[in-house]
Amino acid sequence: MSASRYEALALTLLAILALGARGLGGESKGQSLTRAALEQRLAEEKARLARLKAQLEAIRKGEAAPEQTESPKATKPADNKQKVSAEKKPSETKSPLERRPQLGAADALYRLGRYAEARKVYRAVAAAKDTPVPDRIWALLQAGNCSRRLGEFDDAIEQFQLILAQFKDKPWFKSHVEWALRAAQWEKRWQRAAEGAGE
Repeated sequence: MSASRYEALALTLLAILALGARGLGGESKGQSLTRAALEQRLAEEKARLARLKAQLEAIRKGEAAPEQTESPKATKPADNKQKVSAEKKPSETKSPLERRPQLGAADALYRLGRYAEARKVYRAVAAAKDTPVPDRIWALLQAGNCSRRLGEFDDAIEQFQLILAQFKDKPWFKSHVEWALRAAQWEKRWQRAAEGAGE
């Protein structure tokens, strides 16, 4: 069900409740209060839906979403001191490919199956002194994966073990490298078994 159908359904139900609270033959004091409360709730929901529509339109146009208030009743005064600028820092506006084009080129070579060329670029990125640690780990991991794809399992295993030893204090990557290490070891055993069976 689309958002507009939900809106229509919600407004219809609130209107029915408001009409039902009026009764058929006059209102008692309790019914009058219930009707007033329902009408107020209906007005609040209409205002909320209008804000949501404005935000949706702003998002569709690629603009920043309008500032959202906590509730329909609560409105915050504009405070220029706490206003966050819509502009981002130059480093935040660039994609990872723009920040480190060599890494993006190596990833493209890897996806194209040009593993020997990709490995050279990955190793160059990893060796650069200005490479951030996450990019360095990625480059070293991918260099090892290139060696795996080329069937150079000893080189891949050595690469993965080097990463695990060099970056012990960075646990967020450990499971990926351990998996790659186990895969390289298994592939090496499988290759040896296949060579032995072929003789």
